[in-house]
Amino acid sequence: MAAVRWAASVVDRRGGSLLLARGYVPQSLLLLMGGHGLKQLRDSEQQMLDAVAEAIRDEFSGVIVETLVESVAAAPLLIGLAESVDGLVVGRNRANWVERVTLGGISSEVSARARCPVVTVPSDTKECQGPVVVPFDCKAPAERVMEVAFTWARDSGRELVFVHAVQEDISTENLSAIYDRALAAVSSWSARYPTCNTRVQLVNGDAERALVEAVPHASLWIVNRPRVGRPLTAWSPFTPRVIHRRAACPVLVVGCT
Repeated sequence: MAAVRWAASVVDRRGGSLLLARGYVPQSLLLLMGGHGLKQLRDSEQQMLDAVAEAIRDEFSGVIVETLVESVAAAPLLIGLAESVDGLVVGRNRANWVERVTLGGISSEVSARARCPVVTVPSDTKECQGPVVVPFDCKAPAERVMEVAFTWARDSGRELVFVHAVQEDISTENLSAIYDRALAAVSSWSARYPTCNTRVQLVNGDAERALVEAVPHASLWIVNRPRVGRPLTAWSPFTPRVIHRRAACPVLVVGCT
């Protein structure tokens, strides 16, 4: 429900429609239940989704809500839908120990493989008016991430913070040079989006941990997925995976196309 409400609020603000998609037991397993069991399960899934859709229509009267129930596992269903939608929003519970040592849950798989932007919304996320945050490499900023970040900040009216991790033992001279390069890279984009309020923030320490903790009141993280279709273990750099798993707010994963 956290993911559904977050998606509905975006559609309410930006326009468009909302499709609630539900994947359940694959067809091959349903055959073991027989025809009656199959229909009963599908009807139950549809009723559940219809109730959610009705609740969202009541809360967001201007949002068009449609539903889709398919007898296919959730991740393949969503990855298939990614071919024809503007974006996916998926919920995420806190990872259990199995997900921590393997590829993760449905949200991790979908974020790594879908051919459209994917937002993961933690189940315990809270409404926050904080900034939009981007982990930033001033040497090679990802063009698509920069475009999405500035557009999102402009449309939402949120501050845009670019966070760059540096070594703890870095010299003052090198620190100043990195900051200047980061400012220059951001400034070229700020000129295209003059209404956006931007800030560059340098943090010391381990990149993955330091970045997540740098802006605890963030309303959204925007990270890069370098190549569509690669498995989660091939995410590079490692930083997007850590932010995706640990951030307390929604995380938007942007592909390179």
